Amino acid sequence: MRLVENGDAELGILNQDAAPDCDCEFLKEQTLRAVLPKSYPFSSDLNALNLAELTKYPYILLEEGLHSESLSQFKSAGLKPHIKMRLHDSFSTLLMVEQGLGYTIMPVDQTLDDHHQIRILPTSPIITRKIGILSKNEILMTSAAEKFKKFVKKHAQELN
Repeated sequence: MRLVENGDAELGILNQDAAPDCDCEFLKEQTLRAVLPKSYPFSSDLNALNLAELTKYPYILLEEGLHSESLSQFKSAGLKPHIKMRLHDSFSTLLMVEQGLGYTIMPVDQTLDDHHQIRILPTSPIITRKIGILSKNEILMTSAAEKFKKFVKKHAQELN
């Protein structure tokens, strides 16, 4: 956000929940899902995983900034997850889950479990975040940034 505001970048994609005062355009609401090792003993026909059930297991927290939707959701439910580690990289987080070190909650494509030894389940309650695009004054934007912004807005709903 600062990079756009101080002129170092023309566009920024951000979590609107983490920047409620930001004057940015809404792109889409993104759903976060529980990502579990295949070894976890949950039924294969389970439709959603209750947050209370997850507190029994080690949590690998993917920190993507100052605001965590999952921690906020645990807190509002009166629950405290057992945070085993905090990581800043989604691929490393997936590898830790795959090794059975714990579960995580993150935005993922449902087909990701085809490529890793993981299970992906929705949470109950559902955890979402609002994704927005921040840009400098359109008069000051380069044509490349303008075209990219239009492209992102046009295709935002296709993204996970």
